[in-house]
Amino acid sequence: MAYPTRGRDPLLDASTQAFLERRGVEALGLVILAVGVMFALALASYSPEDSAWIASGGREIANWAGQIGATISAPLIKIMGLGSWGIPIAFVVWGLRLITHLGADRMLMRLIYAPIFWALCSLYAATLNPISSWAHSFSMGGLFGDTVLFMLLQILPGSAALGANIVALILGALVLLLGGYVTGLVFGEIKTSFRAISLAGSRFVMFVLSLLSSGCIAWGAGATNPSGKPRAIAT
Repeated sequence: MAYPTRGRDPLLDASTQAFLERRGVEALGLVILAVGVMFALALASYSPEDSAWIASGGREIANWAGQIGATISAPLIKIMGLGSWGIPIAFVVWGLRLITHLGADRMLMRLIYAPIFWALCSLYAATLNPISSWAHSFSMGGLFGDTVLFMLLQILPGSAALGANIVALILGALVLLLGGYVTGLVFGEIKTSFRAISLAGSRFVMFVLSLLSSGCIAWGAGATNPSGKPRAIAT
């Protein structure tokens, strides 16, 4: 004989589970954001003289992230050059998205293409002229950017200078497109961003025009005497 059994009530109700899930996503976002900020600080304060495992020297570490930052930034700069900045950009953007719950559901599908985005950043940086403070024998794209760019220029017909300019234009467009995809941008967000930028620009223009108009009024008022009559112009 079968006896009816009463199902066990869940330990947490649906609202509590949803609350804990949201807080967990936000905590993960904080961790990812902190990692991205650490990468950014390490790259921003990179110094070739720091005594990391890849850079010899016995002086005090100048990296803002300490020994860990020096150890991380040295190989990144050597391999990817300034293209390594794509790493903290992706981490910071997705950290903020998880914290604010804006497009967090697109994270896994978009981050699959992050390594391709970082490689394109390195290639694009290799096409740029080194800045005066660049103290390395390789380009700003690192050893990876130099190697792949050299292979591409060998394949392309024509002069190396023309090929480099063409590759730079193509890579710049690819970096922007893939960077937007990797960071989770959708058409609606792009449209909203352009609308916000245009609104801010129009308000700035109106502010400047108001300042100019008030300045013209004050200048005109200064051209009259205390009685309000225009000053006589000496001849």
